[in-house]
This record gives sequence, C-alpha cells and structure tokens, in this order.
Amino acid sequence: MPKIGIVELQNLEYKMLEAVLAVFAKHSIPYYGIYGTALGAVRHKGSIPWDCDIDLGIPYTSYTQMLDGLRTELPAPYRVYFHDTDPSYSFLFARVGLEGMSHGYLHVDLFPLVGAPSEKEKQKAMLAHFNELYRFYPMKKHKPVWAKTRLRKVIKQAMYDVRQCFYPKSIHAIEREYHSLCTQIPYEKAIFLYIACADEDERSFVKKQWFGEGIDQQYHALPLRIPSEYHAYLTHTYGSYMQHPSEEEQRKGLSFALEVPNSLLH
Repeated sequence: MPKIGIVELQNLEYKMLEAVLAVFAKHSIPYYGIYGTALGAVRHKGSIPWDCDIDLGIPYTSYTQMLDGLRTELPAPYRVYFHDTDPSYSFLFARVGLEGMSHGYLHVDLFPLVGAPSEKEKQKAMLAHFNELYRFYPMKKHKPVWAKTRLRKVIKQAMYDVRQCFYPKSIHAIEREYHSLCTQIPYEKAIFLYIACADEDERSFVKKQWFGEGIDQQYHALPLRIPSEYHAYLTHTYGSYMQHPSEEEQRKGLSFALEVPNSLLH
C-alpha cells in the first residue's frame, strides 16, 4: 500500500469533516470544534500543520440524534464507529472513519459534552470515575497494547490481561455506568461541562458560558463552530495558545506517514 504524509491525511480528514458537518446542518445537531481543531481554526484558519486530529464536542443530549443522523446520511466511504454496533470498538465515545481503513489515525472524534458539578472536589470525583471506566473498558474489550519493544509488549499485555480479569464490572455494566455519569447532571442546568475524552485531566472541565451558542470560524473553506468565548477556552486548555510548540515537536508531526489503500488516493 502507498504511504501518505500529514498533508494528504489532513485532506482526507477535511473531506470527512465536511461530510459530517453537512449531516449536522441537515439535522440541526449542535456541535463545537474543540481541542486542536478549535486552536487550528483560530491560529491557522485550518488544520494545525503538524497535527492529524479533528475533534468535535456534541452535547450528550443530542448524541443519539447525532448517531442516527450520521448512520442514515453519511455517504460512502464514511462510517460511524460506536460500541452499540461494533463489538470490538474499545472507546466509549463515537468517531467517524473510513470503510476498509483502520480508524486509529484517520478519523473525526465525536466527544460528548456532559453536565458537570461546579465544586472542584466533585469534579475531581467525576473525573476519577470517568477515568476508571476509560482505563478498564479497552481491557474488557481485549484491545491489544502498544510498546516499543516485543518484550515490553509481552509484559505489558500480561499485566493488562491480569488487571481486566480481576476487574468486577462487565462490558455492559461499564457502558451503563458511563451513560449514567453522562446524564447525572442535566446539561441544560449545568454551569460547568465535562468533555468526555479519555486520558484528559481537570482541564476537561470548562465553563458552559465559554461554549455558549458558538461562533463560526474559518477552517480552510468551511465555517466551523467553536466556543463563543474561545479565548477563555483555549487559554484554559493550552495557556499561551498562539505560541507555536518547539521545532522538534513540529517535526514529529510533519514526519508522520501512514499506509493507505490505493482506493483512497483516487
């Protein structure tokens, strides 16, 4: 299979985003560009040149409507990945990917935005609860581990398997618990939101007023909705967000390469 670099990958993801946003517009599904996607829109008017992610946040109250709309309207070769129809899918959030291609690198992530408590201690407790589910759900799905050497991978996989065997909650129990957490505090009444993304920290709790109705920002040729008070949100998430990372960090992204089927290049 031919290899593509980050520019070609971003072009494929941009077309995927365009298809997703068309469905959102047709079904009036609220969303926000978040994380590096919001940062790219503000700082670069498009993709961050050395980043290969597209992240959208969708209020959990609209999540089922979003899934139904995407599954009905998304054109080929795009498809929705979610655990309700994909038994091997090991995330608790959905993403859009390409048929016949691993969604590991080439995807649009669809992170739920859920109501969160205002008190710091309760936020920490919620974060710990979510992180527990994020940690053990892939184990219960027997997701393969990654390591730099074969020996490390064998050791890591063995530890991984032992931990999941002794964890008492089943796959379906984790899914139910996740849904319960996402609906614990009504979205409409919440002052704070939690961005339900794995491997994040307390910065995933954001003031709901920062998101507001959203504001359109140029993202290549598309208008992309990002948080209304994006300066407050991006400062909270990244600090001095207009400052570029080191050249070394940029080179890591720019040197990215991925094997893809020939059909994706035509």
